[in-house]
Amino acid sequence: MRRLHATGRRERFVASGVYPTADGLQEHWSIHEVGGAAHFIRVDRDGRSNGGHSLLQEALRNAGGGFERVDQQLYGLNGRPVARLRCTRFRNRVELEQEGEAGRQSAGLCLDADCLLLTPGILLAGMALSQASGMQQPVKVLRITQIRDGFTWEQDILRARCGPPTRSMAAAGFEDARSCSWDGSDGRFWLDPHDITLRLVDDQGCIELGNYARRHD
Repeated sequence: MRRLHATGRRERFVASGVYPTADGLQEHWSIHEVGGAAHFIRVDRDGRSNGGHSLLQEALRNAGGGFERVDQQLYGLNGRPVARLRCTRFRNRVELEQEGEAGRQSAGLCLDADCLLLTPGILLAGMALSQASGMQQPVKVLRITQIRDGFTWEQDILRARCGPPTRSMAAAGFEDARSCSWDGSDGRFWLDPHDITLRLVDDQGCIELGNYARRHD
């Protein structure tokens, strides 16, 4: 698994796993505790085996489940970095800074304090959906999308729906999981009590979490 920054000495391992997708992309991830019940999340969406783009992500998730910072580095088909997006969340504002072949683009967006960040990938998207399920519906989101050689973003209003916990069988084993989805979306996430996606079913098929490891205190 590749990383934008190495694991720090004060970080404490929480969990790790991998999502193997049907098109050959593999999403490796790890979570470490960094103090104050906050988690630092690293994701490697590795598309090298299928000749596609790769995306490295780092996210700081606070104790309330919200993303305070997300840093994303996109790599092209030749393995060369093509774009980087830094997203920093303040209470009512998000600062976005994108660097790529076209230069640097910055934006400051004024958002409601409860507006969520929705980013590419499986792990982080499942965590955002879990956070939304505990909020008054519908919810406001800032949706960040990976395009060919960069990123774009837009504000949206979505409604999250989750069922009660049930016993679910995934590649990681039997877990209590909730079935969650966004209204109007084909994607259905099965989330465990730690907001980890055990299974994702959409119009592309079914993806199940593998190599799931978790610290047991």
